[in-house]
Amino acid sequence: MFRKNPKYYFFVFLIIIFLMYPLAYIGNQIITINQYKEDIIKLKSEFDDIIIVNDKIKKEIDGAKSNEFIEKMAREKLKMVKKDEIVYVMVQ
Repeated sequence: MFRKNPKYYFFVFLIIIFLMYPLAYIGNQIITINQYKEDIIKLKSEFDDIIIVNDKIKKEIDGAKSNEFIEKMAREKLKMVKKDEIVYVMVQ
């Protein structure tokens, strides 16, 4: 008798609707959190790569401060020679 009443069906429908909204909201939040976790993993990987490149550049800078590097660049780029050194030029 009670179940044949249209108000009963309307009440059940409202309860179902009110229960579905929080479930959908929670599901959406779970998806968003998973996407953020994936983004964090990618950013950590990029960060590690940048740290490696940064270390490599620091080593190059430290090497460039050495006397051997400066002498090598002076000889190659500026065509400089040491005192009392003879340079032979090949003409073709």
